Amino acid sequence: MKALRFPLVLIAVALASALHAQPGAAIVEVAEIPAHLPNCADAEDIAACNNTVTTQWVVDNIRISKRKIIKAGGGMVVIEYVVGFEGEIESAQVVVSAHPDLDAACLDVVKRLPKHIPATIDGTPVRMRYRI
Repeated sequence: MKALRFPLVLIAVALASALHAQPGAAIVEVAEIPAHLPNCADAEDIAACNNTVTTQWVVDNIRISKRKIIKAGGGMVVIEYVVGFEGEIESAQVVVSAHPDLDAACLDVVKRLPKHIPATIDGTPVRMRYRI
């Protein structure tokens, strides 16, 4: 019986920690149901649909003039963002920069993404990190 006590204590401590954890403490990169835009809710592959729809939304809604794109010389910008418990964009930051004008335009458009359906694990909403 003593051999089992130590693992059971660890499990009890882990469960107690999980139950008392502050909401928002963890940000996941993989979820049972990933955060997604509402028009992907019925898709067979929610993640693939969300990637396609989000990319198209960004292309359709980015605010930057052709002159600024030419001035910047193009390049790739990567934005990392977090979708919160209620589907809002909680935070966004540039993780790969191309040019200040492009960076600003990309950051702005990601911050304006429509509200998502939040990610869930075992039916509980979780915060989820994305990169685009």
